[in-house]
Amino acid sequence: MNDDEKPVTRGELRAELDKLATKEQLASVESGLQRQFETFATQTATKSQFETFAAQLTQVTQRQFESFEARMAHTMQKQLDAAEGRLAAEIARTATAGGEQTRHEIGVLDDRYRDLPGRVALLERELDDHRRDAAAHRPTRSRRRPT
Repeated sequence: MNDDEKPVTRGELRAELDKLATKEQLASVESGLQRQFETFATQTATKSQFETFAAQLTQVTQRQFESFEARMAHTMQKQLDAAEGRLAAEIARTATAGGEQTRHEIGVLDDRYRDLPGRVALLERELDDHRRDAAAHRPTRSRRRPT
């Protein structure tokens, strides 16, 4: 005979039935599954909310970064403009000082030779007087050449 055809005692039946879940146990499992489902649904909603928040945060961060970048570029341009102005002023002061130094050095040369026209005029007068003075000029003897 087959095991399935053999008669079962009450004790064996009760032992086998005890292995099966009761209505209370099934209800408890069902409520646990219901809580897990609700948690999962909440997490799914939370995930969706998180993704929406992340997208919004990315947009806000991008706008703030672009604003910061624009402010930084503006500040840097102002600083460059100021530095350019200071550099131009320094170059102008240096060029002016160089020009003044050159004029001074040329003036020193002019001072050394300022009296030169008067000295030359005096020499010319004396030379003219000397040319006109016949006594200062004697006829020169001719030299004999040895034969």
